[in-house]
Amino acid sequence: DIQEMVIQRHALRDQAYKNLLDQIPVEILGDIFLQCLPPITSRSGKTTAPLLLCQVSRHWRQVAVSLPSLWSTVAIKCLRWRGCRMKAQLLHVWLKRSAEVPLHISVEVKIGEFVHVNLPHLSEIMRAIIAQMHRWKFLRLIGVPSNLLMDLPSTGAPLLREATIQIHSGNPQDLGLLFQNSPLLHSLTWQLGPYITFQLFPLIPWFKLSVIHFECLLSIANCYDILSCSPNLQCCYFEDVSVNTPDLSQLSTSPIILASLHSFRIEASINILPLLRTLTFPVLSSLVIESTGLHSHPAAHITSEIPNLLRRSNSPLQTFVLENFGVEEKELIECLSLSPRLETLVVCD
Repeated sequence: DIQEMVIQRHALRDQAYKNLLDQIPVEILGDIFLQCLPPITSRSGKTTAPLLLCQVSRHWRQVAVSLPSLWSTVAIKCLRWRGCRMKAQLLHVWLKRSAEVPLHISVEVKIGEFVHVNLPHLSEIMRAIIAQMHRWKFLRLIGVPSNLLMDLPSTGAPLLREATIQIHSGNPQDLGLLFQNSPLLHSLTWQLGPYITFQLFPLIPWFKLSVIHFECLLSIANCYDILSCSPNLQCCYFEDVSVNTPDLSQLSTSPIILASLHSFRIEASINILPLLRTLTFPVLSSLVIESTGLHSHPAAHITSEIPNLLRRSNSPLQTFVLENFGVEEKELIECLSLSPRLETLVVCD
């Protein structure tokens, strides 16, 4: 009857469409699959590539499974007490499908009792990831217990280019072993717990770094050491400069010229005048200085040095932000006269 004919017609149309999809060359289909991948830090699921692609047809599944680059991103979020065991089981299959291509790793763990309840499964996850350290290209570890980052292989991470580490416990010196053999590392975000003092670990390839963001307890001596070791910086962000240097007379006054730095941001609750006096940024386009302390009396000393910094640098400054400073009008006018290309000015008392 007519209803059966309609059903058959729809079935034939669907089959023709499926046959048409299956006729797409494998190389082109593979390129299309790669464009379907979610952002690196997004968790993969049944409704996103590559798992979604495996559900379309047998042919698509075969193509997807045969493409190691389609499985090169490992994004794990252990935010609830359920599911950590399943993630540990699936991870081994995922890594096997990725063969030997460079890996983008993102592991985010909720802080609290959950970590202790699921520690065996989380340990299994981290052991599997650390075993592939030689393939790391992008690394993001948020809230991972530091004791799970020990016993690192001697091969190091020779392919690593970008790393974001947020650790709330452990010895920073030991965690520096993550970069013991990472000559390609150019971007590093290092976020430690609020009670951990930064230590300058010698294993980081400072000379290669172009982007750094440190969110931890820093002294101006720490900042000076980092900048003096990183001549190729392009973007620098020091957060929580709050540790007093016992003897400022011991701080080096040798000038630091960062010829490639175009963005510099520092948030401090102590007087950073001794640091600013040593710096020169010839190509700086964005300067952000924020006072986070309860007392603003050091601000006058800091702001009085900013015109000198701009004069030394003679840089094409476009963005200038001063937060929580009682800057004097004459100094602000001087800063403006030294910044003819300025486009954005923010001054918050």
